[in-house]
Amino acid sequence: MAFADIADNELVYLIRANNDVAREYLIERYKKRIYGIINGLSNKLGVNDLDYEDSYQDCFMVFLKCLDLYDLDFSFYHYLYGAIVRDFK
Repeated sequence: MAFADIADNELVYLIRANNDVAREYLIERYKKRIYGIINGLSNKLGVNDLDYEDSYQDCFMVFLKCLDLYDLDFSFYHYLYGAIVRDFK
């Protein structure tokens, strides 16, 4: 199955059905954005000694735990951003 043309909400649906390949693809799709969000938040909060890889993994683990709460009718990116901001504080 090729995931490049599949919308985020469809990937989330597949992830909820325990499709590990869809999960890995969605993570890869948002990897750069997540690092950007973490970088922006750390700069805004004055965090200088941040381990970006740990923060990245923590953010996606929080998101994956909350995946059942994500409403497929809304933007995945906005939900992910909110999950990262809540976890980062």
